[in-house]
Amino acid sequence: MPGRRAGTQTFAYAKELTPLMCAFVFVSLIELPIVHLLIPWDTVRLVADIVSIWGLLWMIGLLASVRVFPHLLDERELRVRYGASTDVRVPRDAIASVRARRGKADDPGRVPVMNRTNIAVTLKAPVTIGLTAW
Repeated sequence: MPGRRAGTQTFAYAKELTPLMCAFVFVSLIELPIVHLLIPWDTVRLVADIVSIWGLLWMIGLLASVRVFPHLLDERELRVRYGASTDVRVPRDAIASVRARRGKADDPGRVPVMNRTNIAVTLKAPVTIGLTAW
């Protein structure tokens, strides 16, 4: 896993997203040949095929990225991630506690997946942190 060192604790969050993404992938796999057969114009059929294949690959890539990039906690920092697109780093010395906890994402300062969170972080004091966007 990218960013994982020895002694790193991981908090996976792909479980919430996997059923929905698998359903979309399944429907897209069925939709692709049906739309291909139903559209009589070659140019329109080609465009529809390209858009459908791009969407299918995007969904598979998103699902893969949330599996490969879990939240990480080590001796230096907590990395709260969402796939390859979001990476929030919180210094370990600013953290009072971190625990696995499933809950609703009501607060604006959270990184929700399917409107749920899976870790609860208590800070010692307010901290300014950077956001790494890919």
